[in-house]
Amino acid sequence: MELLVWGIFYLVSAPIIFSPTILYLWAIPRVVRYAAGFSPVAAGGILTAYVVVPCILWGFAYISAKNAQDAYQARIDALPKVAVSELQPELAIVTKEKVVLAELDPDPSGCPPPLSPRQPRQQLTQMPARYLLLDTDSDIPLGRSGKATTAGEGPFQLTLVENGKSSLVAFHYVPFNPKPMFPPIFTLHGWFHLPNTINTTQVRANVVDFVRHATGRCIEY
Repeated sequence: MELLVWGIFYLVSAPIIFSPTILYLWAIPRVVRYAAGFSPVAAGGILTAYVVVPCILWGFAYISAKNAQDAYQARIDALPKVAVSELQPELAIVTKEKVVLAELDPDPSGCPPPLSPRQPRQQLTQMPARYLLLDTDSDIPLGRSGKATTAGEGPFQLTLVENGKSSLVAFHYVPFNPKPMFPPIFTLHGWFHLPNTINTTQVRANVVDFVRHATGRCIEY
């Protein structure tokens, strides 16, 4: 019953949401007939402008979103971090819940999938004096800038903890700067883009990939 309700909702709302693109497509034959009344050169200019102008606007929207994301990433890359060479392989990787993450042999093609069934995590009886702390819900040093988070893209933070002091090793966070998808589809809310959703399996894979790039090690997460 719930699926039926949602199906009816989308059938009713979709024509309204996508009405700008629907009207644009509806007008194509009328624009062609209008252009046919001019000289071939003028007709070609009218038809070219009708197609090219929306594509240019779409391109500006795409470039703007990409530049905003790249600018934020540059600020993250500029954060002072501990060099990877200083991270000894024997360092434990723990979470804020003080759970040891099992280390696996790194593979050039990527970390292997988690074992099935998943092995229970080893509980720490005493925190080591020096360890790596993995935080998958950390504060953002640069601030969120009022933007939503891209699903599954952080904030992830890895810090080296030694004698009660923390030093940043790696940080990953992608604010939600949605790029319009291709082909260009204009809606009442702007250019259409893919939804900001992700499943938990992919989130785990992103965390594993984050640690692998930061330390060269694979973890069971």
